[in-house]
Amino acid sequence: MKRNIIIIAIIVIITILVSYVVGKFAFGLIDVQKYSLIPPSSKKFEVETNVKDESLLERKGQAFTIMTGTVQSGYSETASFGLKIIKNATIDIYVDKGKFLETYNTIASLVSPIGGSVINSYYSKDNDIYSGFIEILIPKDKFDFTINKLGELGNILNLKISSTDVTQEYVDLNSRLKVLDAQKELLTSWLKQAKTIDDLLRIRSEIENVESEIEQIKGRLNYIALNTDFSKIDIYLKEGTAPKTITTSIFDKIKDYLKVPLNAFLYSVIGLLVIIAFLIPWVLLGFGIYYLFKKIKISKV
Repeated sequence: MKRNIIIIAIIVIITILVSYVVGKFAFGLIDVQKYSLIPPSSKKFEVETNVKDESLLERKGQAFTIMTGTVQSGYSETASFGLKIIKNATIDIYVDKGKFLETYNTIASLVSPIGGSVINSYYSKDNDIYSGFIEILIPKDKFDFTINKLGELGNILNLKISSTDVTQEYVDLNSRLKVLDAQKELLTSWLKQAKTIDDLLRIRSEIENVESEIEQIKGRLNYIALNTDFSKIDIYLKEGTAPKTITTSIFDKIKDYLKVPLNAFLYSVIGLLVIIAFLIPWVLLGFGIYYLFKKIKISKV
């Protein structure tokens, strides 16, 4: 008796596992979202912040996402150049209806007194609602000041700050530039000592290649210098009420926890139905053959 119970239990477990696998495979062929017991939870607005200025974070209904880069340096030359950090930001601001143009002009006039400039801007009106974009370039030492000022102009929905450490690249480029300058000086001395046309042409070609690489490096150094001395802030301005962020309730968490076992149960049920549907024709066929042989055996007797 005990042995039969163990055999039955093993058969039941194997049946559940097989039905789960078959059901999961079957779900891959049909619309899972349509038959799932619990629909997938919607995307939630995640807030991750590392803002040093607490004044911005005290504003209710505002969410900030700060992406900060790590600073790494393994060169002794870094001390002479200083850290080279490219720091930019993107900010979404909602203002009350009727205050868009006033806020737009305030932002445009904010950057000039601090040594910055507006490098791109536009706005439009759709269904009596204004929206626009302003791209400003400001000195890096005025970055926090500007972010705080922008925070006073309206309701901030998103704030993303990115920092990229280019110190290593800057040091490498300067080292490479020194080598190229020395190489150019050496080639120039050889050019003065050349005695044949072929030597003149060959050395001159080498000098041109070196000069071309020098110009490329200087261009990259100028780019790094500009972007580390100044910060770019992209401002998306819109009139109206900022959409509310989605908060996760305890019921949402419970629903997410129950989603896996419930869907696993659904997989098993579907798999079991698939197995039954697959086995029914074969069972009927086997029963028919058995009945036919049994009838033939009885007729012979």
